[in-house]
Amino acid sequence: MGTFPPAEVLNQKKCKHDQLYQSHVLTQANQVSTSNQITREWRSMHRERVDWEANRNRLAADDKHFEEAKAEKKA
Repeated sequence: MGTFPPAEVLNQKKCKHDQLYQSHVLTQANQVSTSNQITREWRSMHRERVDWEANRNRLAADDKHFEEAKAEKKA
């Protein structure tokens, strides 16, 4: 017995060779497209992380300056 259920085997036997080949090509194209999209997202995710870290550091510095100015005004 194979790894495919009997109903799927019968469905594949009913299809013409051209339909099966077209389905295979379309599946492979979708897989390659998905892999490329994931790779692009990983690359941009690194840049987004760097931007986020820069913004976090800038906000921390702004908070520090604000607290210093507030302390000077109180004194």
